[in-house]
Amino acid sequence: MLGPRLRAYENGYIASSTSPGHQRLLELARVAGVSRAFTLSVKLDLYSLLRSSRGQDGVDGLTARDIATRLGLRADAGFRGVTDWLDLLVSIGLLNRTGGTYTNTFTNSDAAVEDDSDARAATTSPVLYSNTKEADIYLAKQSLEYMGGHAVLYHDRTFPQMTFLEQSLKTCVLPDIARQIVAPMKDTFAGSAKTPAGDHVTGGDPVAFALGMTGCNKPAFQALASKFDFSRYKSLGDIGGSAGVLCCCVAAAHLHMSCTTHDLPAVHDAAVQYIQQQGLSD
Repeated sequence: MLGPRLRAYENGYIASSTSPGHQRLLELARVAGVSRAFTLSVKLDLYSLLRSSRGQDGVDGLTARDIATRLGLRADAGFRGVTDWLDLLVSIGLLNRTGGTYTNTFTNSDAAVEDDSDARAATTSPVLYSNTKEADIYLAKQSLEYMGGHAVLYHDRTFPQMTFLEQSLKTCVLPDIARQIVAPMKDTFAGSAKTPAGDHVTGGDPVAFALGMTGCNKPAFQALASKFDFSRYKSLGDIGGSAGVLCCCVAAAHLHMSCTTHDLPAVHDAAVQYIQQQGLSD
């Protein structure tokens, strides 16, 4: 389920077993927690923060306290939740951890100190977290290959909807409360997925949805742009083009092409934003 790459990391959250079948079931039972921790890290824009802070003050990485403070998380002494969360991301290959041995809690100096409950050696070197190469390319918004919006969609739409899976299977009906928590797709693109206060229901922002889908669509569009012979053509129109990813991929690979994307007014701003980010505006 998780694949050999993920299992190659020492991961205390996903328990290990000598039986492949037993191991797979353990992974299936607990992988939702890992996925939730991952999608939250993308939603909080952790990887963009670490990329933007790279090299500041001659240091590559941030301490857990710095990360917590900048992301608006609890950074008070005695709370280990943030370090546990970051270490889980280290264990699945998204963050690097350098410096001291380990710290269970924040300290005044952000240094790893001896913890009687853990019996690890003391050190004065701060533990620093930084992006792995993979995270830097795909999960930091500064990268043109950013795909994190798709993870955010899972966090905001899929996970809340799965809360009602049992009830839906028993009744064939999605309860009304589910629609209040996560916007139905038709309301999202009709621009009506809002609360009485005018705020978007979770997952109900059409621009965020369109940009989020670029993460799963772009590889296929890049393959089409590289393998299809566009030399005989001068223009491309993508009907239902959402954020304009297909047009951007083709235009970037074939400079003679004039590409236009068409879709509902609700996703117009998404297309403008994405095309400008790719440097392909007229």
